[in-house]
Amino acid sequence: MLKRVVRQSSDGRPAFLFTGFLRGDDADRVVELFQEAGDVFVVTNEDCSAMLDEVRRRISAVATVEDDESWVATQNAFFDMEYGRGLLQWQKFEIGLQLIRQAEAHAGKEYSTIYKLRTDVNCQESVYVADTFHATNRSCVFMDSDKLFGGHRDTIMALDGFVAHALETYCGKHDHYWPLDFDRLIASDFTAAKFHWLKYPRALAPFLNRRLDALSFRQHLLRNIDLVDLSADYSGELMTCRKDSPESAWFPSEPCFAHYVLHRGFVAQGLADHFVGPGKKTLLENRFDHDLKTARSQAKKLLAQAMKHKGFRRAYQKHGSR
Repeated sequence: MLKRVVRQSSDGRPAFLFTGFLRGDDADRVVELFQEAGDVFVVTNEDCSAMLDEVRRRISAVATVEDDESWVATQNAFFDMEYGRGLLQWQKFEIGLQLIRQAEAHAGKEYSTIYKLRTDVNCQESVYVADTFHATNRSCVFMDSDKLFGGHRDTIMALDGFVAHALETYCGKHDHYWPLDFDRLIASDFTAAKFHWLKYPRALAPFLNRRLDALSFRQHLLRNIDLVDLSADYSGELMTCRKDSPESAWFPSEPCFAHYVLHRGFVAQGLADHFVGPGKKTLLENRFDHDLKTARSQAKKLLAQAMKHKGFRRAYQKHGSR
């Protein structure tokens, strides 16, 4: 359980932006702990969590999409799209950047670093924020896919505009090729973002497949890259190592954001190595495991209630182990 947030340096001040649902039973305590190390901003929806009122009591910079008519109109437009829900998290990210700019204008100075986070962080008791390291590496976005990422203030601000770019370049265009900057791609940490889920020329299909982990994928790509020109247009001749549902095919958020980081001129490096202590592989709770445990607990309770009925108990004892 998180108990404290420690910064690497006292120079400058980081901004921590929490977006989306206030996940976790102790979301209010998590955001309050981060406020001890920097300024916290929260962007969510009015009806997203019973925790919202408690967060508002602890954090002053809290905004909901319902606060602004134009934000609501944009949200409704995404709801009207068949698969537009995936863009909602990015709308909140861009609203958060607006709030940060407003706070900077009011204070007359800029933040040193910005981190986009979620409240369901799963980390050691002490979170170590390497803000000095991040602030001196402007060419990098430090990330754990599209869930958690951060870096120098100007670097993260340069990611503003992702929604417009996604609508123009990615959404509904799964047959289109997104040209790749090979140098930045290979310089990136393939475990930090879903680069192995990008679209690659089909000529690489014999060497790249969905069974490869991220690091093996990078090695195979590096060995066989001379077969293709990644900057050429391979639309209609693509392969992907990800099996998409119709919704994720319309806007696969994680590989789209990985590509956008490269498109904006940055490389991706892992956030967890510098954000939590050594040996921690992820900042996010395993929501599948959490949901599975919850389902099992509920099933046990239902079974216990059902076993009170003699007829069910007899049937279960006879057939339940099969």
